[in-house]
Amino acid sequence: MIILTMLKKFLQTDLEQILLAKNVRVLGVFKTRDEMNFDEKKRVTYAFTPEISINVDTKSKSSGGSPCVEEGDVIINGVVTLTLRESITGEKLWVKRIEVSPIIKPYKFVAKYKEPCHIEYTLGVMGVLISSGLGEERDETDQALAAALSEFYMALGDKLWRHIDPE
Repeated sequence: MIILTMLKKFLQTDLEQILLAKNVRVLGVFKTRDEMNFDEKKRVTYAFTPEISINVDTKSKSSGGSPCVEEGDVIINGVVTLTLRESITGEKLWVKRIEVSPIIKPYKFVAKYKEPCHIEYTLGVMGVLISSGLGEERDETDQALAAALSEFYMALGDKLWRHIDPE
């Protein structure tokens, strides 16, 4: 999902800003410690590596007929694992796991058809046939996802700020 990839990238940038704001000197951004050459490993004391995992899920129930209605929740949760290593040997000094409570936002999708939907069974496949097209539609899924992602991002940023200490 492109949104999650972008969110992780923004979070990595914000994590670097948090470190700099807390007077932690930072040398570049490396995907792995192996990308650092030996001179860079000698110049730094520690290698600090975050792992970001974000999960987006939905729980919903729907009704057939007209109108077709689906109601449910968008659920976002995630965890950031911070690992501090000795720069040259790669030995782990500590690991901290920061988790955000799940963010749940309700949504509703309603599609009203000009004529009632009917279900047809053909060659082992069930499908809904709509003969007259859509009459009215209401879709709140995008707004629910955007609100949940925004709230999740803010909550995770606040937790990272509180848990990162230069000492």
